[in-house]
Amino acid sequence: MKIILYKDYDHALFMRSVWRKKYDQVLSEQEELFQMTQPNGFDLTKDKVSGGEGDAFNSYLEAKNKRRIDERMNEAHRWYEIWNAECEKREKELRASKDLKDTIYVLWFLDKKKVWQIARLIHYSKQHTYKLLEDIRLTLRVR
Repeated sequence: MKIILYKDYDHALFMRSVWRKKYDQVLSEQEELFQMTQPNGFDLTKDKVSGGEGDAFNSYLEAKNKRRIDERMNEAHRWYEIWNAECEKREKELRASKDLKDTIYVLWFLDKKKVWQIARLIHYSKQHTYKLLEDIRLTLRVR
């Protein structure tokens, strides 16, 4: 069975982006909670003054702990780093591969070569290179 490395690399890229999005979501959630601690403008319609910044900060800390922000952020960051290392490892393997489709994937998606440049490098016609690119695209999730 022939091993095609570009699929593994593409999967690692996808998983890295998934964990980056999860990290960004938790970071946004933390930012929204932090806004609770910031002073608001004066509302002259209010009759009484509530406790100061200490109450807001304590509420922030309680909400942050309740939602497990730090734990979730650390987990997302840890998984992002794992998949980032996997991407780097897979890219090295992919660039060293002698498989034609792996080579085309590297030239097109990573090195951003034009089809006519790829065709010249692999000694195929432009039409056949387009066909091979289409075959590669069909095996990937979305590109």
